[in-house]
Amino acid sequence: MSLISYTESEFDPRDNTWDDWEDDEEPQLCCLFCTEVYSDASSLFKHCKSAHGFDFVTVKTEHRLSFYQCVRLINYIRTQVKAQGDSFDPAGFTVGPDDAYLEDDQYLRPVMENDELLMCFDDVELEVLDNSTTVPGLEGYPEPTTELEVALMKRVQDLQFRLGQAQSAASFISSQFEHYKEQVKTHFYDALDDETRSILSQAMSLSLRPRPSHAKLGQKDPSDYYFQSYANNDIHETMLKDTVRTEGYRDFIYDNKDLFKGKVVLDVGCGTGILSMFAARAGAERVIAVDNSDIIDKTHQTIVENRLDGVITLVKGKIEEIELPVPYVDIIISEWMGYFLLFEAMLDSVLVARDKWLVPDGLLCPSHTRILLTGFQDDELLNDTHNFWNNVYGFSMNAMKTGFYDEPLVDIVPARAVNTTLQCLKNIDISYVEKPSLDFITPIQLTVTQSGTFHGFLGYFDTFFARQADDQPPEDDPKVLVLYAQADQNPSPKSTTLPNPNTPSNVEGTLIHRFTTGPHGKPTHWKQTLFVLKEPFAVEKGDVIAGKFTCHKNKGNPRDLDITIEYRHIPAGESSNPSAQRLRSQTFYLH
Repeated sequence: MSLISYTESEFDPRDNTWDDWEDDEEPQLCCLFCTEVYSDASSLFKHCKSAHGFDFVTVKTEHRLSFYQCVRLINYIRTQVKAQGDSFDPAGFTVGPDDAYLEDDQYLRPVMENDELLMCFDDVELEVLDNSTTVPGLEGYPEPTTELEVALMKRVQDLQFRLGQAQSAASFISSQFEHYKEQVKTHFYDALDDETRSILSQAMSLSLRPRPSHAKLGQKDPSDYYFQSYANNDIHETMLKDTVRTEGYRDFIYDNKDLFKGKVVLDVGCGTGILSMFAARAGAERVIAVDNSDIIDKTHQTIVENRLDGVITLVKGKIEEIELPVPYVDIIISEWMGYFLLFEAMLDSVLVARDKWLVPDGLLCPSHTRILLTGFQDDELLNDTHNFWNNVYGFSMNAMKTGFYDEPLVDIVPARAVNTTLQCLKNIDISYVEKPSLDFITPIQLTVTQSGTFHGFLGYFDTFFARQADDQPPEDDPKVLVLYAQADQNPSPKSTTLPNPNTPSNVEGTLIHRFTTGPHGKPTHWKQTLFVLKEPFAVEKGDVIAGKFTCHKNKGNPRDLDITIEYRHIPAGESSNPSAQRLRSQTFYLH
C-alpha cells in the first residue's frame, strides 16, 4: 500500500498533534466468522485458517486479488455470515477469480461499522501462514533449497504479486476513466446541439463556472444543463484551487471540531466531496453527501480511496426529490454561492434541506451572507473589453459591442478602482431567510470618495460562519451603510455583536469566521460583478449616487437574475432636492 500524502487543504497547521481525532489504541479486528478479536491482521487470518478452515492469504495469493477485490471479499463474507448465521460453513466456502461479487461495488461499502480490518489487511506479508520452509519455485528457476534461497524466493514472489496488483489497479482506473468519459459524451455532450456545444467549449476554456445563455437551449430543462455542467473536472479544479473559498470552509470546520464530533452532517451539492471529507476528519459520526451531477461517481472513488466510506454516504439526486437515510441532520454544509451571490439559485435547495431535515438550532455552514455594492472607475478594464472593438488591427468592429451593457461583467478590479462608499444591499441569515425574500428591492445611497468618472456599480459578497444559530456577524467599518427593503425587515430577536472575525481564530471569544470576494481581498473565482453604465458621468468628491436596486429571479430560468438599477447623480450640496436630478435606469441580465 502506498502512503497517503496530505495536501495543505487537508492539513491543519494549528493542530500538529491531531490528538482529538486520532489515537494510539491498538486496532480491534473482528474475525470474519466469529466474535474473536485480534490486534493485527496476520493473527486474525491464522485464526480463520486454524479455527474455521478458510485461508484468506492463500486465496488472495492464488487468485491475485486486487486491493478492491479483497475489500469486496471481506464484505461479502460478512454479508453471508450475517444472513446465514451458524449455518454458514467457512470450510466449505470457496472463492473463484470470476465470482461476480469480486467486481460488485456494493461490497465496497463496509458491512460492519468501523471495520478496521479493511484498513490493514493488505499489510499482511504474502507468505504461507504455517511458517512452512518450502515455497513453490518460479518458472525457469530451480527449486529453492537453502533457507536464504527460500527467503529470496518469497521476496521475489511478493514483489511479483504487488506488481500484478499495481498493474491491475492501473488497468481498472484506466477502464473506469474511459467509461466515465464515454458516459459523459453519450448522455451529455452528444445530446447537445452544435450551438450549445460551442457555448460550452468556450465557457470551459475560460476556466470559470460556465455561464451559458439558457435561452439558447430551446425546450431543454436548464436545470439539467446546470447539473451536467458540474460533471466536468475543470470546474471543480477551479473551485478547489480557490484557497479563499476552500480554506475558508476548512478552517471553520477544523477550528470547531467540537461542533462536528459525533454529529450527522448533510453536504448539499457535494461536488468532489471536499467539504464532506473535512467534516469526516473533524469527527462527524456520519456525513451524507448529495449531488445531482455525474461527478458523484468520481467522488465515490475518492471517498473509498481515502477510506472514509465508513463515514460518508453518497446520494445522487436533486435535494428536492430525494430521501435521506436519516430522519434529521445536525449540520448542513454547502458551497452554494454563485456570481453576485444569488446566481444559480442553489441557496433555494439549501433552504429546502434546512426546512426538511435540520434539527432546531442546527448549524448551517455558512450561516450568513451579505451582498455589498459600491461604485467604480476602471478605464483599463473598459479599454480591454468595450473599447477594444474600436480598433482591431486597424478595423472598427462596433457590431461586437452589441449586448455589452445588457450583461454584468464578471471580473477582478483593483481596490483603487472603488470610488464611493460601500453599502449592504442584502443581509441573508440562512437560518431564517425564506425563498420569496431572495427577490429584493433596496434603496441605494453611495457617497463619492474620489473625483473622476463614475463607470458603474460594483457588487460582491461576504460569507460568514457562526458557531451558533443566534450568533450575528459584526458590522463592517463605519463606511458601510446597512439598508433593508421595507418588506424584508428581519423580525428575529437576534442582536448579538461579536468580536471582529478577522482576529486570529485562536483568540478567545472569536466565534465567526468570514471571507470576502471584494476588491480589497484576495481574488476568488467569484471575482466581482460589474454593472457598467451606458452613460458614465463625471463626479466630484462628496457627490451622492442615490436610487433603487431591484434583483429578481428570471421568470424563464430561475437560476438567472434580472437586475434593474435606478439612480440619480446628486452633486455635493444639492441633496436637499434630489428629485430635481435626472433619474436614469438600466437593466442587466445575469445568465
